[in-house]
Amino acid sequence: MGAWLVLLLALVGSARAHIVVGEKSLQQHVAESRTVIIARVLDPAARYRSAEGRIERPVLEVEVEETLKGLATQSPLRIAQHGHGVATYRPGDRAIFFLDPIEAHRELRALEGPGAPTHVSTQEHDEAFVLGPPDGERMLGAVRAYVKVADATLDAATRTGLLRKATLDLLESRSGPLGASALSSLVASPSIELLRREDLPRLDALLVDAERPPGFRAGLLAELERRRLVEGEARWTRLLASSPREDLPATIRAVGPRAGDALESHLLRLLKDSDERIAAEAALALGRPGRVRAVPELAKAIGTGGPRLRGASIRALEAIGTTEARQALERIAAEHPDATTRRRAAAALGTHFREAKASSAR
Repeated sequence: MGAWLVLLLALVGSARAHIVVGEKSLQQHVAESRTVIIARVLDPAARYRSAEGRIERPVLEVEVEETLKGLATQSPLRIAQHGHGVATYRPGDRAIFFLDPIEAHRELRALEGPGAPTHVSTQEHDEAFVLGPPDGERMLGAVRAYVKVADATLDAATRTGLLRKATLDLLESRSGPLGASALSSLVASPSIELLRREDLPRLDALLVDAERPPGFRAGLLAELERRRLVEGEARWTRLLASSPREDLPATIRAVGPRAGDALESHLLRLLKDSDERIAAEAALALGRPGRVRAVPELAKAIGTGGPRLRGASIRALEAIGTTEARQALERIAAEHPDATTRRRAAAALGTHFREAKASSAR
């Protein structure tokens, strides 16, 4: 899926009463679960105990309101949650549940008899798809669309239209996890026209919205580039310029691999930032083969910066790999007042530097 999606998932937080999405997208959940229901939680802490008392475990008791996919289920329904860090609910929570029959789960087949759960949740870890504000109805609309898409009688155009609407709705939600779900679906379906040029005004508004996580914005822009809907350097530069300071280190990591003079100029300015975390990330981002213009500024940062910035700048010069970068490292290895910095520069130069030094000594 690409490094940007790893960053995106790392930035997606979870909070009680908010929708939590794990590594699977909503579309994957719908496709892989045999049953999808809307239900209201009656007892989030019910317990099942076998007749002979050998087995006892917590179960979730819910009242089924609607079956979105699969055969209609009895109500109330008892659900086994499986795995570490299962989702938690409050009585009265209205939520979407993704289920398989209990007999499909080898480890839980022994649960049978009065009060035994009949289904097992396929949700991962602490995923709770609670249908509360502000984005519950938007999520439900997307799930309904994904269920319809599974209908084999639909023509391709109708199917794509449903997926496109669901994707745009989730991208525009204020929920970081729902945005991550939409991005995951985009990455998994590169050949389907889920975004169009006519959608760019809506999508550009998301790219410049500094209240959205930098990973989300970077992921969306990367996907727009991959789909050849935009040429992104100006947008990457704008993304970097519009990020709040607390988000700058993560944003710099996302935009660093992008080429272009404007973006490089912005990174060079950040290399002089008073916050060493930001300056060090800028140094690492500048460390790309052939970035000659960055060499003097990185060398200057090694001369004036703290340990973190010095280390990042040495790594950047090593990655740039030009004659000028090597010469800068040689000066640092020979002349810098800090012994650790000299050793790091020498290590970056590697065997070639040590052999050249030995030869000159002879």
